[in-house]
Amino acid sequence: MSKIINNKYWHYLLIYTAISFGGMALPVFVGRELFILITTTIGIYYCIINNAFERNKLIQFVIIFTLSLLIPFLASDLSIGSLLSISGCLFFSYSVIICNKNLFLKRFLNVVLFISIISLILFSLTRIFGVGLFSPLFPYLTKVDSNTLESGVYSYGGFIYRWTTVHELRNCGPFGEPGQFQGVISVALYFSLFKQHCFKSIKERKIFILIYTLTMLTTLSTNGYIAISILYISYLFCIKDDIIITKFIKRLLLFTILIFIFTDIGKDFIKIAIYDKFFDNGNFSLTSNTTGGRTKGIIEIIEYISNNPSVLIGIGYDNLENLKFDTVSGLPKLIIAIGLIPMFVLLKGIIHLSYKYAQYKYEYITILLLFISMGLGQPHIMNPSIFFMIFYNALAYKKNYYLKL
Repeated sequence: MSKIINNKYWHYLLIYTAISFGGMALPVFVGRELFILITTTIGIYYCIINNAFERNKLIQFVIIFTLSLLIPFLASDLSIGSLLSISGCLFFSYSVIICNKNLFLKRFLNVVLFISIISLILFSLTRIFGVGLFSPLFPYLTKVDSNTLESGVYSYGGFIYRWTTVHELRNCGPFGEPGQFQGVISVALYFSLFKQHCFKSIKERKIFILIYTLTMLTTLSTNGYIAISILYISYLFCIKDDIIITKFIKRLLLFTILIFIFTDIGKDFIKIAIYDKFFDNGNFSLTSNTTGGRTKGIIEIIEYISNNPSVLIGIGYDNLENLKFDTVSGLPKLIIAIGLIPMFVLLKGIIHLSYKYAQYKYEYITILLLFISMGLGQPHIMNPSIFFMIFYNALAYKKNYYLKL
């Protein structure tokens, strides 16, 4: 058994599974309930074999958070499945890192790099030749149906790349929407900028940063562009002695501006990520389309809480779905689903861990800003990729550590 859990292919599978939490095909293919049960079991197993329940402060935080979830579980309708999916995400995040904490970071970056390169190639071919080029493959790919679309199909694919009918002009990678893809890329870009110890050379690090940046641009995600702005600005403020990469980042920013000016990406961004999200039939609106839908959903939740303050004990995800709010982002959805007390425990733990184990002075602010940005910009906030940013420093990072692969 020890040979399996220490095997590099097993570790790569765990990392891929962790990324799949964000809305890839694996949970659909396996079955959502079975997927939650398997990942939670793996997370708890690694806690047991590493004696984490006794001496690991990170796991103690996860246990306290899990115990706090018993409040909405006992007092309202938070299901056992929802409880396991929420706490299991944190246990599984721990297991993926601790499986091989010395090689986790580079392997995670490799997986995201591979997915990013494949997505760039397939997205570019789709934009140039049309989706018809790949339509002969669709009968052999995983299909996601939709009752709201005329075609009846939301997407094809999903394990490495997904063709999504409502986002044909945007790179969704293997996810259901570009917002989920940008969340994973943001985490990988964060590690590439702030954890230079895992790269063999400056050239290799430049390649990773370049690929992640180009992939982020093709998502045409407003939240993704906010995230990349947070990362670049924070990096330039936090790290003063990384002169070569600092110059590279500045040139990359200039290159990005030129791409926006002289390619269709700039036009598509203005139309899709700005105009279509903030204007409805030529009129400015904060309650229409994608961004407006999320804004409207947040307003609806605030109004519902003000009229029904007792829901702050937590109403569970099933009741939340029955209320039929407009498109709701991850953080507001999580607050009303699990309640105020578990949410307070979760945020306090995130803030404490980010601050205590940050390598640079303002790095923890970067982590918190990214967490909030992702939480307001996508529905899947309980995603191991997001918690990797918070857990990695506490579990694996050592100052002046150089990774030999």
